[in-house]
Amino acid sequence: MSDFETILKELEARGTPNEEIANTQRRARAHWGFTLKGIDLHNTQSSVPTVSTDSLFRQLNELTRLYAGLQADE
Repeated sequence: MSDFETILKELEARGTPNEEIANTQRRARAHWGFTLKGIDLHNTQSSVPTVSTDSLFRQLNELTRLYAGLQADE
């Protein structure tokens, strides 16, 4: 299992404190699935996994920002 899969499963198992985080988690999961499909298909266009991985990183950064905001509010 990859680190990304582990991270996503841990976050999903903990539940989501609000709808914004839930939506961002869903988007991250979708981008991860799209990345895996691009890699599994041995896509000749290397830009497909690259673009979807970049999107995944943006979603994970957004999750980090959202969770950091929750901690700051406490």
